[in-house]
Amino acid sequence: MSLISEIHATDLIRPLVVTPLPDPREAAIGYALRLCDANSYDSPTMFLGGIGLDLTRQALGGTASVLSALTVKDESTYRRIAIRKAEDHSYYLKEQRLSGRHVSFHHHKICPVCVHMDGIHDASWHLSLLTHCPVHRAALVNECLQCGSGYRMSRPGTDRCKCGAPVSEHPSVPPCSIEVATLFAAMRAKLFNDTCIATAPRELSAFEDASLNEFLNLINAMHKFVVQHCRNLVGDKLLTREQRAMHVVATALLQLEQGVDVFHGTLRGRPVASDEYVPAAAFRWFKVHHAGLIKTAGLSFLAGRIDAFLAERRVLRTKSEAQRGPRSPEAALRREEALRDSEAFNRKWVLADKAGSLTDCDDDYVRWAARLKLFTWAKGIGNRMVVAREEILRLRLSASIGLQPEEASALADIPVQLFNRLARSRIHVAQFIPSTGGPHSKEDVLRLKGSIDDARHVVIEGLGQTVQQFLNRTPKSMLNSTKPLVETMAKHRRSTQ
Repeated sequence: MSLISEIHATDLIRPLVVTPLPDPREAAIGYALRLCDANSYDSPTMFLGGIGLDLTRQALGGTASVLSALTVKDESTYRRIAIRKAEDHSYYLKEQRLSGRHVSFHHHKICPVCVHMDGIHDASWHLSLLTHCPVHRAALVNECLQCGSGYRMSRPGTDRCKCGAPVSEHPSVPPCSIEVATLFAAMRAKLFNDTCIATAPRELSAFEDASLNEFLNLINAMHKFVVQHCRNLVGDKLLTREQRAMHVVATALLQLEQGVDVFHGTLRGRPVASDEYVPAAAFRWFKVHHAGLIKTAGLSFLAGRIDAFLAERRVLRTKSEAQRGPRSPEAALRREEALRDSEAFNRKWVLADKAGSLTDCDDDYVRWAARLKLFTWAKGIGNRMVVAREEILRLRLSASIGLQPEEASALADIPVQLFNRLARSRIHVAQFIPSTGGPHSKEDVLRLKGSIDDARHVVIEGLGQTVQQFLNRTPKSMLNSTKPLVETMAKHRRSTQ
């Protein structure tokens, strides 16, 4: 919806009868639900959809200008509560820009205690990592006990499901740990950035300079590390593994002031001994995280503490490892030559750049096929690619002109994006090499087409669709599910051979 059309739409809006002021704790979604309840609508979409707002803006509770026209109040009243979508899959929540993976707007999480007390939908509940209320430590609920539907925008108020059942009737469950509540309280305080609403816990004052997005990136990286590497997560068995991992993360952050050794020991699930060598790879979750945690200004103090800890532990390396030092190029070359000349290596592998000499095919086309990974390959000596000798020896010269990816995909009757993905998979093994034209031989493409045709009736495991139904999807949707297709076709090929 353009700005001009939005202005025209607001001229035709009929103001609502009951228009309470927005609460500083809520965002546009919670306020729209309160307007709906106060004016006896079945859903906010009844007054937001009728003025031309698209589904996305309806789900976000409407824009500041629309809310201003609905309530006949100044637009500045709603600028702080409005939820705006920005570029790069990010959103503005309470005027803070957050990555899209850190927020959830279309599926609502609710504290039954809060909505029962004052009917306010707290903006912090939109944070994806939040599982419990920072105020009451109560578990946030996201679906109705009566009808089983998830809480979304299509309901008559903050305390009601679309079926009419009250949210506050959810039975009470054991609260979260004090450590988790403290961590969630820190998130909430950073979101509002207003001590009148929420005060940041003193235990996490070391992170006061970090923005909310940086803080959430750190917690997300730590949480992922714990889930993947800590096998024995102790705690309440009624909690999920992810919730127990969040308790570990919260405990580790609260123990940071005791030292990086205590912090790291808590994260990995066993204490760090005083004489234990800890490699830099142990903090890979922090140093190479895709969000650039180590380069974040608000987390520079943590990077400094980790580097100092690693430098202190570096002297504890075993003698043989400490004396190994950097490997000389001459020694690496000697090891490479010894491996290359070994009988075991040459019996199975051949360097990719010398593979063409074993066949009657053109050397350039064989190397081209090797780069496309059309047959078994591995990283070999000195990071030079090697290919399986037996597969090179069975290559034959194609009788046809080589095909480019666009031509090959048209012959196989599949989108070019899917063909490029399958051409690099294990179900497409090269047997013919062209001497002119593109890199794909007509014989191999027809063989791939035959494999696809034979498997069209087969149901793809994990998708519940046949191969034929899969091929009717959009190219982008196909690329997101190529792995189960390859696995199913490979299994079908083995069963028919």
